[in-house]
Amino acid sequence: MNILKLNLGIRQFHNTGHLIPAVLLLCSLLAFSCAKQEDKNYNPDDNGRVKVRISRASFDDEINFKSGSTPFTDYPLSNRQTVSVDFNADYYLTATLTPEPSQQADKNPSTKADIIIDLLENDVKYKIVVFDPNGGYITEKNYSHQNEDTEGDLLLDEYKEYTFIAYSINSSSTAPPDMTFTNPNVKTLATARVSVPGNADFMYFKKKLTLVANTTNYLEVAFKHLFSEITTKIDVSATGYTPTAFEATISPHKNFANISLASAAITRPVANVTAPVLFTPNPTNSVTTLINSPENTNTTLTVSKITVGEITETNLPAITNLKITPGVRYNLTLKITPNDKYLVHQGIPAAQIGGQIWALHNVGVAINQDPNQSPITSQLHGNYYQFGRLPAVAGPTSITENSNWTATAAPYTAWNTGTELAPVKTATDPCPAGFRVPTRMQMAQLVANVTATNKGSFAESNTHYNAAKVLTSKRNKNIWLVLPAQGIMNTNSTAPSGLQNRGTNVNYYTSSASSAGIWRLRALETTFGLTLLTDGYRQQSRPLRCIAE
Repeated sequence: MNILKLNLGIRQFHNTGHLIPAVLLLCSLLAFSCAKQEDKNYNPDDNGRVKVRISRASFDDEINFKSGSTPFTDYPLSNRQTVSVDFNADYYLTATLTPEPSQQADKNPSTKADIIIDLLENDVKYKIVVFDPNGGYITEKNYSHQNEDTEGDLLLDEYKEYTFIAYSINSSSTAPPDMTFTNPNVKTLATARVSVPGNADFMYFKKKLTLVANTTNYLEVAFKHLFSEITTKIDVSATGYTPTAFEATISPHKNFANISLASAAITRPVANVTAPVLFTPNPTNSVTTLINSPENTNTTLTVSKITVGEITETNLPAITNLKITPGVRYNLTLKITPNDKYLVHQGIPAAQIGGQIWALHNVGVAINQDPNQSPITSQLHGNYYQFGRLPAVAGPTSITENSNWTATAAPYTAWNTGTELAPVKTATDPCPAGFRVPTRMQMAQLVANVTATNKGSFAESNTHYNAAKVLTSKRNKNIWLVLPAQGIMNTNSTAPSGLQNRGTNVNYYTSSASSAGIWRLRALETTFGLTLLTDGYRQQSRPLRCIAE
């Protein structure tokens, strides 16, 4: 329809005395024409239509794990908490609480911390609540994950900014609880609350969205877990037995929580209760416990009964001072380990310390040598190895590298093709059968389980052999490892430069490396611990001390 025809139509109606109806008809036709020109797919039912979807659910990641990097590079050892108590005269129980890292990491926009992304199971029920621009209550609707299309869309007015709140207790069988208002007669977002049991996996989402007319608006719900989740697993592999009974609790814990829908702020009761750690059907499985508690550093695991093989112990000393942060997922490993002792493992003299088995000699030392000789002689000094390489580049008493030295740096994974938590020995690992080069976390566990003292005199000389660090078990003062101060074979990256710091420097490689650097155990006369050696020093050579696979 063009303007000329419209004008003719007006004259015709005017001539017959029907001008007003003609004008109305013209307006209607123009409006219809404009709407059709703006959106050929226009559907009046789409005004203010909101389709709801769940995009993800997330836990905060205390580890601050960097996406795309290797686990041992960015995993702060300070986040990994380990506490031990005596199980009986022959065994002890070690609890290791670790915030769960995730390869599927994203950034929390408010804290910049990484978050763990999960996909919810189908049919999980959740509620959507809508508030107007002034915070007034508009409507609410229950949904279930992956069934939203059949459950209907939200129909609201377009061109308005609404606040959408979504919440769930992560259940496919139980609908989320109804919200309440401080004043039931004045329903506003500021006064909206929801109360949930302390053992509910409460998830929350909030978003403001301005609805667009003549289109379908999509609300992508990204849930955040507000309570802590602890997955407990019992490891008795070192005992050779199977656990058949386990009863424990975790505290502090609150039996309910009131959550503000406006801010997700949690109000908890003052009184503490305990959260049971319930294994079904038996302790060989892992079990998940939800903890409703403010952030604290005094979380306690109390084991009231445990049976391993024919041994049953009750009311073990509490494992205390664990750090828990709301909204973080943790793994809790309870490992029962024989007490520290000397033994022969795979034909190699070794010491069991903190559940780990360490060789008593450096690689290259004859295993018939007394590892506790006094004074220490050159016979306890081992070979020197470049990172990731199999052949020794120097012998125990050498002062220069041999022809095995190379300027080509080995790959970061040359001694470990697995992960920090599950290492895999490679063909270039110089350790004997049944042993491998330790990871950073394994070396850190050794550091945590020993007391370091000096033996001999710390003085630098190419022929000074009697200096060493003695690592004495904290559980058994008669068990120790002797690490001679061999120093290193240095390099300028393009050429070897010979022995450095013999007699003053205890310096051992781990298998953990990345572009950030190489982790090593380093000790001087007054220092002892793990340090990060800047990347670019893989051509240097160090002695090795092996751990059992």
